[in-house]
Amino acid sequence: MTFDKSLSRIFQFLLALFFAITASSAVLGFFRAYNAVAQILLTFVLMLTISPFLIKKGDMHEMECKTNLPGWATILLFVAGVLILVALVLVPLGRWPLSHAGDWYPWDAGAYHFPKAVELMTSGSIWDMSIAYADYPFGYESLLAMALLITGDTALFGFVHVLIVLFFISGFWMLARRITKVDGGLLFFLIVMLLLSDHFFQFLNLWRVFTLDIYTVGKNDLLAAAASLAVIVYFYKTQASFKEGMLGFALASGLAASVKPNTLYVLFPLWLFIIMRFYREKLAALVGYALMLVPGSLWLLRNFIVLGTYASADASRLVEWSIASNLGNPYFYQNIPKNLVLVVIIIMLEILLAWKHKKEHFWNAIIAVVLFIGFISTPVTAYFGATDVPPTINWRFGEALLAFLGVLVMNDLALLLALPKWSRIASQIALGSLLVISVASGGWLIFSQREMMQKVPQNAYIIHDQFPQPVGVDGYYSAYDYVQQNVHHSIVWVENGLPFYTYDAEFSNTVSRQEQADYVVGFRTDWFGEGRSEFPDLIEKLLASQTYEIVYQDTQGIVLHQK
Repeated sequence: MTFDKSLSRIFQFLLALFFAITASSAVLGFFRAYNAVAQILLTFVLMLTISPFLIKKGDMHEMECKTNLPGWATILLFVAGVLILVALVLVPLGRWPLSHAGDWYPWDAGAYHFPKAVELMTSGSIWDMSIAYADYPFGYESLLAMALLITGDTALFGFVHVLIVLFFISGFWMLARRITKVDGGLLFFLIVMLLLSDHFFQFLNLWRVFTLDIYTVGKNDLLAAAASLAVIVYFYKTQASFKEGMLGFALASGLAASVKPNTLYVLFPLWLFIIMRFYREKLAALVGYALMLVPGSLWLLRNFIVLGTYASADASRLVEWSIASNLGNPYFYQNIPKNLVLVVIIIMLEILLAWKHKKEHFWNAIIAVVLFIGFISTPVTAYFGATDVPPTINWRFGEALLAFLGVLVMNDLALLLALPKWSRIASQIALGSLLVISVASGGWLIFSQREMMQKVPQNAYIIHDQFPQPVGVDGYYSAYDYVQQNVHHSIVWVENGLPFYTYDAEFSNTVSRQEQADYVVGFRTDWFGEGRSEFPDLIEKLLASQTYEIVYQDTQGIVLHQK
């Protein structure tokens, strides 16, 4: 079908685009040469180099289909899925923050994701380790930095997430088509509904985390999951043909490594499987393809040079809060979520199926186990702080696992439905029921969530301030507003607040802590319900030292200037 080819091309284009942007940003940032001209030019060159070869290496759309839906039914399901996706997801994201996608502003965005993108753009380097989470990869931030280079502001941040969602869905679909061999239109509709399934049911819904995360501008979890799915898509392709699949596998691996450290838990075993199978006859080619991992891994080399290890001490301690680190913790077993138990059951079922039918289920079971081990080994998947309490499973770190399990469930259901011999009348009744239910549920979803398509102008504040309502004095919205209007070309530190809001319109300030601050901003606001009522300790120390003076203060914030 035409849309099969279209989805394949969208997937391949976005993989090449994201790799080109992240790889060029990594190389230029590593050599302190990141700037608008170099970044755009190198990205363009990489895209021109990669895209023809990626598309040439096998037509990914030519995949077996064991279902026999009429062409009109396939088109109907695909169009229904597109309408739902565009109306309820892509339009709100594209309008961000002036939509319901801007209703929630993640702390991580203002604390380090957005600032890391700005600092990359303004400093041209990735070597400033004083920024929050500087030791983490910066692949996601390089996409935001590219958007900043193009427009000079955050206008394209929502569009970046539109592309990320399309990459995730197309990768999800590619994987489902390859494993299930079910009609492409039906799969697309099911995937879209799965992503929005929290509107239908919550109990034992493994995929409800997607309904929130697809709207979350300012976090990299969905991009990490999409890159991991791309790795798996091409892993299957490589098992069938080294020549046709290895380029995509290497590119997706390089992208995944540049986004999040926990993707390495998946990359290492899959690369090991590939090497073990092909090293005798394809050793030189493997070495060449492995070089594509270098740009996505430069953050690791930088960390070893600057820190002497792979991550900072603070980041390393986060591993203590993973599920794997707490398997011997008796508190972990006090309130294990039913969803986690269901995940284990699905994986065990796939292992059992692989034992009985190795050819069809072997790699499905292996990859499910790899993704599960990667998820439970990821920091902060069980706790964040005290470990003497029942766990809270952080599913956003396991989105690739959840998507893959969704594919396995679809595949197993398709195999189950294929067991009986359906009469022509029964098939027609089943098809009619499927279409009626699909159209009705899709129509109800668009109608019930129609407010998602509306503009929400009041959400514009999240671009400029952390406070939904003014808290300032002397005509200023807040302490942030004072800094944005009066502080330029300065080093600004923020205590108990978000560094992103201390940039002026030209992004001339920096939040680097490599040198003493020209200005220090602090807030007494109790953001997390911890009982805070005073300004941070650093504010009191600086005032006591008489090296800083107060230039602005309101009920929530204070701005100090170095004398």
